[in-house]
Amino acid sequence: MTIEFKLNTSNQESKKGYALIIYVYFNKIKKISTPYHCKIDDWDDVLKEPKRSHPFYFDMIDYVLKTKIKINIILGKPKNYVSINQVESFLANDNPDSFLNFLKNYFEELKENGKKTWINYSDAYNVLKKYQDEVYFSEIDYGFIVRFRDFKLKNGCKGGGVHYYLRTLRATYNEAVRRGAYKPDSFISPFKGVMPKLEKTQDKHFLLNEMKVLYSNLPPKIRGLRPDYDYHYHNYFLLCFYLGGIDFVDLANLRYDLHVKNGRIQFTRFKGGTSEFIDNLIIPEALQILEKYKDNVPYLINIHKYQYISLRNNYSKRFAKFIYSIKDENGKQIIESYFTSKTARYTFINLGKQLGLNRDIMMELTGHSRGDVHSIYESAFSYEAKDLVHRKIIDAVLG
Repeated sequence: MTIEFKLNTSNQESKKGYALIIYVYFNKIKKISTPYHCKIDDWDDVLKEPKRSHPFYFDMIDYVLKTKIKINIILGKPKNYVSINQVESFLANDNPDSFLNFLKNYFEELKENGKKTWINYSDAYNVLKKYQDEVYFSEIDYGFIVRFRDFKLKNGCKGGGVHYYLRTLRATYNEAVRRGAYKPDSFISPFKGVMPKLEKTQDKHFLLNEMKVLYSNLPPKIRGLRPDYDYHYHNYFLLCFYLGGIDFVDLANLRYDLHVKNGRIQFTRFKGGTSEFIDNLIIPEALQILEKYKDNVPYLINIHKYQYISLRNNYSKRFAKFIYSIKDENGKQIIESYFTSKTARYTFINLGKQLGLNRDIMMELTGHSRGDVHSIYESAFSYEAKDLVHRKIIDAVLG
């Protein structure tokens, strides 16, 4: 095995110089990127480190020397490193004993590779870091997982939410073991027997009368005619509903250049683990709102400007505050159903059911696969049939 720094002179030199690369020769060649560039005159190819003439010498030499120590550790115990992935993980991790660092690097890797599941791992990272500022692999045992589980449950996180975080942390732990970034002392998973008992989840959709109350309490300017910051959350909810019960993550990622054609949105759902295609009409009510966000082209909406997780959480909290502030003449709260970022989607689906509309068309509108043999051979419904069902749901609320 050989590991060394090199300037990547095979690519064109940028204004900052050539990219500094770590080359790993281990059965095959692996190039590991670094955050640094260097001009040839500022690089000592014998010592494999920058010269003092480099404009960011102290930062770069600190990085190079620390990485050389890691390289020496690997070369000193080559039997402990059985794959290039394991070597790469050790070199890329600022603190190889840190589970949090591995988790952060892993979700950034997934994001860079276009994997939609990176959001799940980012969620888990943020939650775990709030629980404990640093978490080492050696700390992750049955007791630690139980304490984390109970902490989340005591602080209002439902069983389903805790399941979500623990599943993601378990997947990260297993990935670290597969890559050789960590070697557990026991073959028994610390996550075994820890998952909380799941209860039936609370309904997350609004009833028809609640939707009518909500819509009638949106002042005209909030209904989409004014995209001021205070009203974005209202617009997000309406657009998810108007566009056929799409997910909030779909709304965040939709683009005119990729997903809009002949007055329709056409895309594969952005939710990880699915390949369902949506092809829905952009109804006039949705178009009226989107016109106010044209400054965000190529995106349909402005969510891309913000950190997605934080914005989604703020949307869930602040729009819920508005919803539950709607009172009748006696001061009683009118809307009682549970609100989440998925409520617009679930409401669209359940209104179709309440109205007795064609179930198969509803599944096609919302991107739900039936998963049976017959569906494989069936063609899509006509636009006329789909748009009619779509329109009936919207009119049930607006009419």
